[in-house]
Amino acid sequence: MSHRWRLVTLLALVPLAASAQAREAFSSPKDSLVLAHDFTAGGEFARVELEQGKIYRVEVTNARVLAVRNREAGTQLPFTRITEDLARPSNTVAFELEPSVSGEYELRLDGRTRGLAQMRVFLDAHATQRQQKVIRS
Repeated sequence: MSHRWRLVTLLALVPLAASAQAREAFSSPKDSLVLAHDFTAGGEFARVELEQGKIYRVEVTNARVLAVRNREAGTQLPFTRITEDLARPSNTVAFELEPSVSGEYELRLDGRTRGLAQMRVFLDAHATQRQQKVIRS
């Protein structure tokens, strides 16, 4: 008899735990695709609007170097760092961009390893949230 009550109590708590996990997953920040561009020729660039205080993840396939240029003279370039030293099996390298000034920037890819090079720029919600917590503390 006591065994049955334990099972009933356990089954009653399962939906509560599941709903708490669902709320946490729903409320956690999500990354957003900001720009997707395929580079087919040399000298090609893509323009993107970046916001101050946000951190962006740039995933580059079939290229090794990300070059960033601002559209306005005298504007500070975003802080750029490579987040994964070695290329993934998909030949993708990841960078992080952190602009100190909001504005429009030109992104170029150099060191292409094959004909078509792809670039995906994401607003990295988790990294931005971590940075804002550090700044506030």
